[in-house]
Amino acid sequence: MNYSTKSSSGTVQAIEFLKSTLDKKYLRYLLKKFSSTCKKDGKNRIEIALELFTKERNSACWTCSHIVYPVVKWAIRKGSTAFSVDEEKLFEKFSNVYWRRGLVNVLRGIADFGVKKPFTPGAPFLVVWNFTQLCNLRCQHCYA
Repeated sequence: MNYSTKSSSGTVQAIEFLKSTLDKKYLRYLLKKFSSTCKKDGKNRIEIALELFTKERNSACWTCSHIVYPVVKWAIRKGSTAFSVDEEKLFEKFSNVYWRRGLVNVLRGIADFGVKKPFTPGAPFLVVWNFTQLCNLRCQHCYA
């Protein structure tokens, strides 16, 4: 793959900006509030906003549709511009429930643990059924 220096440096700058922005305490607080479960709609607020964005859902409570949704829509537009990704491509990807849940999982991890290396998501992306009892990773969350 051949990446131009200008494109690579722009992406690096976008990532650094994203990291410095998302690591702020007040934004992590907002992410926690936004990634909570809506009592009226019965789902994660960010997931509801993504469903509104992709037209998978027609309506939501006032908080989800008038506060969370505009912020999520703005963030998607800014992110698509910063990373040179067509908004229509994001619309297509987030139409898939697994992409929506994946993003919610990442944002919940940032809200709970911040932006750090290695990244800690809000929940495991993959569940491995341990039939052999031979796993030697010794993850803190694992019961094996």
